[in-house]
Amino acid sequence: MKRYSKTIAQQCKQPQHLYPAVQGTGEGRTQAVHRIPVVGSQSPIPRGNTESNHLKNYGMDKIISQMTKEEKLQALADYHACKRERHIILRYIQALRREDAEQTAYFESFGESVHHIVLNVNTYERRLVFGYVDKQFNEYGWINGMLPIVEEIRLDTSNVIHIGQSVNGTYAVTVSWCTGTAGGGSHPSVWDEPISDYKEAVRTGIHRLEGHYTYAERHSLTDKGNYNPKYIRKLKAGLRELKLRYTAPQQLSLF
Repeated sequence: MKRYSKTIAQQCKQPQHLYPAVQGTGEGRTQAVHRIPVVGSQSPIPRGNTESNHLKNYGMDKIISQMTKEEKLQALADYHACKRERHIILRYIQALRREDAEQTAYFESFGESVHHIVLNVNTYERRLVFGYVDKQFNEYGWINGMLPIVEEIRLDTSNVIHIGQSVNGTYAVTVSWCTGTAGGGSHPSVWDEPISDYKEAVRTGIHRLEGHYTYAERHSLTDKGNYNPKYIRKLKAGLRELKLRYTAPQQLSLF
């Protein structure tokens, strides 16, 4: 498989920190980044592990609610925050410095470490966009951002439009695709663009598949393994039929 949709984890892989520095990057380039040293891994806790074990893995003896104000501030300063997380770190720091007990309790209700709190707050607050107002922790203490799939529109078993819908009726759309040995896909989640209209959701899915097939067709000239020309033609024909069925104006009958 060559191409995949960029996930939240991938977006956060290169942290953008709070304090400026300049580092070298690949291909001889440099870029400005903002540095905060890391506490813990950015990856989710493995299944079967607990947050307490996670703390032990990184030499932390106390959960964050048991720390002093200074210890909490240090833990926050030491955390590697990606761009999507920086506002949470800043708000938490402000709550501590202002001795805002209500806001501090809000953050610390989401977990036992900075890592745990930041990921859960981020997901919880994004869930609000989709109408979820309660905290729903799974058995390992994490808030799930996945949406239930209400419809799947299939070209075949590997090329599918997934339509998710939240409690307030908002849609999120992802696709699974395959054009030979290349392919990818994801499950609808609160991190996808919220869509209010069903037909627009379907059009969004069709447009995304069209983009993948256009790319694949262009690269099939030099890479027929990943991008099989015959298979791509079949997929594009099927997608045209799908587009007519779901998006063409319906002619009204007089009888």
